[in-house]
Amino acid sequence: MIQPGRTPLHIQLADIIRSQIESGVFNPGDQLPTEMELMKQHELSSSTVRQAVLTLVGEGLLYRRAGKGTFVAKRHIGRDLLTFSGFSEEAIARGFRPG
Repeated sequence: MIQPGRTPLHIQLADIIRSQIESGVFNPGDQLPTEMELMKQHELSSSTVRQAVLTLVGEGLLYRRAGKGTFVAKRHIGRDLLTFSGFSEEAIARGFRPG
């Protein structure tokens, strides 16, 4: 639920959508509700919704298709580019078992 406060509204919405993706509400390839639907659902402005979606597009969790909509990207395996680690360390950190 979006609540006014210290955390910007677009960050709160991005967190909600991110958690819905992580929990399986939205799966890879699923289309997100339209901007208008998200506006009504969360009682937010179009610019706030757009900013939240663009944040998730930038993170690689979503992608947009002109004239089609916004979709959940395939499983996102991020990597912190500011730290160095080996393949095995990365695999273990992501829940895999290197062979």
